[in-house]
Amino acid sequence: MSKRKSRKQRRRTPTVRVKGLVAFTNRVRQALAQGVPPEEHAHLRQEVQNALRQVEALCRAHGLTPADLPAPSRRAYEFLRSLDLSAIPTPTDNAPAPPSTVRVQNVRRMQTAMHTALWQLALRETPTPAEALAEACAHHADTIRAILDEAGADVLALAPATRAFYQWLVFLSDSETMREHVETLRRFVRAAESVRPKSRGVFALVRLLPMAHIYRMSPTAEGTHVALHEGFLGAPDEVLKALARVALTGNVRAQDRRCIRDYVQSDEFQETAATVETLELPLVAQPKGSFHDLDAVFDRVNAAYFNGAMPHPRLTWNRQMTHNKMAHYDARRDTVMVSVTLDHPDVPDDVLDFVMYHELLHKQFGVRIVNGRRMAHTPEFRAAERRFARYDEAVAFLKSHARRIM
Repeated sequence: MSKRKSRKQRRRTPTVRVKGLVAFTNRVRQALAQGVPPEEHAHLRQEVQNALRQVEALCRAHGLTPADLPAPSRRAYEFLRSLDLSAIPTPTDNAPAPPSTVRVQNVRRMQTAMHTALWQLALRETPTPAEALAEACAHHADTIRAILDEAGADVLALAPATRAFYQWLVFLSDSETMREHVETLRRFVRAAESVRPKSRGVFALVRLLPMAHIYRMSPTAEGTHVALHEGFLGAPDEVLKALARVALTGNVRAQDRRCIRDYVQSDEFQETAATVETLELPLVAQPKGSFHDLDAVFDRVNAAYFNGAMPHPRLTWNRQMTHNKMAHYDARRDTVMVSVTLDHPDVPDDVLDFVMYHELLHKQFGVRIVNGRRMAHTPEFRAAERRFARYDEAVAFLKSHARRIM
């Protein structure tokens, strides 16, 4: 009886939504990413402290704690509470000015044409003309790049949706990536047919693309439109089968939810997502942070694990890191980007050394395609990663840090 009662009590716990908290937190994130002029530090500090007091007062009024808030509000509160308000970053001299928006005509038409062509090709079991398709993506990307050059602007001047499309075009301009993209769509079709034979007619269009959602299913008169995050590129068959089952039935079984969630949290998904989302972003080598110097981190790791033989990549703190990625190695630009959230006095040197070591292993091992799957973390990679002296402690810290800032 006592267990049943406690469950009922938990179900009666009121839901308190803190209106405007998430939006305010996003504005604070953006301000910190751009840097706050010194004369505005006191005002920002006061705003954050007021927001924290309001949340805590509202929770007390309902007999709750901030831990009882819905996940978005709870994470926003925890982010604000974790801020070091005595070390608010200021704009750097070489930080780019906020860009004006450069508009590109007919983007939606280009998107529709590219996705339709890729889907139609995936439905045919014929050799993929990857080179021709990659060249088409490169042509569209060059068109957008020329518009930016004429405006004297960089990719940040594009509207978010146009920027994501442009980065996707650049990503697929590589013929091997294009081949893997089409093959992933084909394997989704086969996965759907293993769930329900003769099901390919159910889908009007299936797309892989960078987007805010993990997946989206939209029934229409001509069939279901399926949008999958580009992070599913090269995903295992069991993951594609789980997604296909959701698309075909409209229901999400607990087993499928776990399968999809586990893959989204995997290094493979996160690496692909970060690769697309950081392509063509303007980079300024800024290894020296407020509390940690990436050059010093590299020197320690290079001496300890690579006998001083690892060529020095470009190193920079990234204020635009997405998802729960703490760092990313951009092979196209030989650049290690580390999330600025790690530039904090509470982050131990060992943790930053591990993050740097992990990204330098990506530089060393590269990416392999095994049975149509993108493998960034091969058994050889994992064995090398485990050689880090304080591996378990570093991984545990990063998991806790990611939960705190998300």
